[in-house]
Amino acid sequence: MPSKGSLPANKRRKTTTDTVITELENQLKVAVDNQTSLNPLVDLILLASKKLSEPQSLHKALYALYRTFCLLIDLGRFCGTVGEPEEAGLVRAWLTERFSEYTALLCKCLQHDQKAIRDAALEILFSLLKHISEAFTKATKQPQLHITHFRKLLNGLLLTDHNDAHISIDVRDHFTESWFTVHDDIRWFFLRETAILLGEHKFNNKNFPENVLSILERLTTMPTEQSEVNEFWIPSFSKSPPGFSIQAAEEDGDDIEIEDDWRTFFDGPEKVTSETQPQKHKRVYRLSTHQCLHSLASHRAQFTQCWMNLLPYLSSSSTLSMRALNFLHQGVMPHLTKPVRLMDWIAGCVDFGGSIGLLALNGLFTLIQHHNFHLPATLLASFIKRLSRLSLSAPPAAIIMIIPFTYNILKRHPACMVMIHQDVDSESEGQDPFIADEPSPYITNALSSSLWELMSHRNHYHSSVATLARIFTDAFTKPGYNMEDFLDHTYTTLFETEAKRKIKKEPPLALEDHTKLFPISKGEGQTEEDTLIHSDVVTELWAF
Repeated sequence: MPSKGSLPANKRRKTTTDTVITELENQLKVAVDNQTSLNPLVDLILLASKKLSEPQSLHKALYALYRTFCLLIDLGRFCGTVGEPEEAGLVRAWLTERFSEYTALLCKCLQHDQKAIRDAALEILFSLLKHISEAFTKATKQPQLHITHFRKLLNGLLLTDHNDAHISIDVRDHFTESWFTVHDDIRWFFLRETAILLGEHKFNNKNFPENVLSILERLTTMPTEQSEVNEFWIPSFSKSPPGFSIQAAEEDGDDIEIEDDWRTFFDGPEKVTSETQPQKHKRVYRLSTHQCLHSLASHRAQFTQCWMNLLPYLSSSSTLSMRALNFLHQGVMPHLTKPVRLMDWIAGCVDFGGSIGLLALNGLFTLIQHHNFHLPATLLASFIKRLSRLSLSAPPAAIIMIIPFTYNILKRHPACMVMIHQDVDSESEGQDPFIADEPSPYITNALSSSLWELMSHRNHYHSSVATLARIFTDAFTKPGYNMEDFLDHTYTTLFETEAKRKIKKEPPLALEDHTKLFPISKGEGQTEEDTLIHSDVVTELWAF
């Protein structure tokens, strides 16, 4: 076997570097076991930083650091404890700084010339995310994702070091195929953090929106049912969160947005409930992170917010707009909480004309076909108001049909919601601005009016009508009413329902059983007990 002196210079350097890496890793293992100085960690990170031009040595150094940090993380060296010595806190802070340096090096390697280095860096970053998240979960007894590490990973993935750099194609494909389209928790956090970066303009890379679009356009596994939210990269998230019912989440068919929920305006102050009182299914904006990860509505809300923050950046580039419009109507709009929020952007693309305007017609047609985009709010408001006015003189069977029908219209057209919560000035109180005899539905001032006619039915003489009219005072959490259940009601069916109603407890009547139909006046030979004396004038008139 030839001696080291007979080997080529580059071969000798490689052998020497590999030996140094192995020695440093062994020293760190001994230091971890004996709880001695971890200073060789600095030397190993520095060595890896200097070997960016030597892929084989860099690859070995990265994995040596990975094994070392995994060992430290699993031993709980990154998690503090109550009452720990000051020296332990200083060591933990020092380790956190070294971990940040290693993470920055891995993010830098995502733009390396060698594909093997890029893939290794991405896999190590996500593996470290799992290890450190589980370590903090174990320490705090609360499932969580280490958001600081994830944000650094996201910045390295989308915000490259160079302002004009794009995300590498193989890195993008590896990320989307192995994590983004597979694991629900990774997709949820990616959408949330990306939406924050887009909304707050916290990026310097001018190609950041294009990098985001290149990932979102490859999302083909967005869940459409609650049962499909079942794959998580962080193992602790796989357990169902306490106080969360999948059945309740499936029944809660309404999608509530986190940052744009008009229903929160109608919510009253929260009442303090006892621990023993059963809790109702929470809304999305009140759920914990763990519960949000298991909620389909939350996934849709994050998806919507990310796209709504991204679209303004695409308007400045015709190429990016065309890429988005190619799959917007099939891959994006079905998963949005409120697809009508795209109407301004799609209308702007239609007005732009050319190939962009032609592609935008797909989205415009979807809005018209499925979301009644062609119906103005003023027209709908006039129609609702006229129905409400007719309900004042309608029989109970007709009112029972009008109320759920109006509810469904308000549900599908939130622009008309002001009609059930209209603030009235003291000067115009008692005056309805609705012009009932106006033949044009566009100038009836219906949107400035309110549905006080339907509100008056809460005091209707028929109990079914009065109960149904109270739906407008509750939160609009019901997806909608099936109108077929209300079209067959007549006087006969309403009477039969009341006549066949089973009374659980007999209502109290008179305390004494009277034998006389009419009260009698006091006559000769009659005592006070035989005579019914009333002070009521009408009763005295009927006394014989």
